[in-house]
Formats: sequence, structure tokens, C-alpha cells
Amino acid sequence: PTAVHPGLKLATSTTANYDVFDLSGKKIASFTARSMAEASRLWRDGSVKGSEKARGVSLIRNRTNGAVAKVRVAR
Repeated sequence: PTAVHPGLKLATSTTANYDVFDLSGKKIASFTARSMAEASRLWRDGSVKGSEKARGVSLIRNRTNGAVAKVRVAR
């Protein structure tokens, strides 16, 4: 017998690695987060080492799938 219905997809909370770059392409930091939204929030809040000094626009890239998000920080 099948315990789970075929085709049923469950959301999992796996972590992914993220890199942060300034607009000139220089890598500023690397860290892990559960989603791009969480990664952006952690960077904006200053919770990631190196983010406390960040100002202006940074780019966050998911190393696994290559997704990129622009994050604006005003301190």
C-alpha cells in the first residue's frame, strides 16, 4: 500500500547557500537561508556577518538555482 498519494508534493524547509555582491560584482558575503525572502530579510536586518556595514543596493544570488534578488539597504 502507498502511504502518501502519488503526485502529492509537500513543502520542505531546506536551506540553500547565498552569495552577496555589490554592484561592481565584488563578493561581499556568503550565508545560508531557507528562501530568497529570508535571505533578503537577513541581509537587510544586518543579521549576516558583513551586512552591518552594507549600504545601498546589493545583489543576492542563490548558488543552487542561480536566482538573483536586488536588495536595497538604508541605514
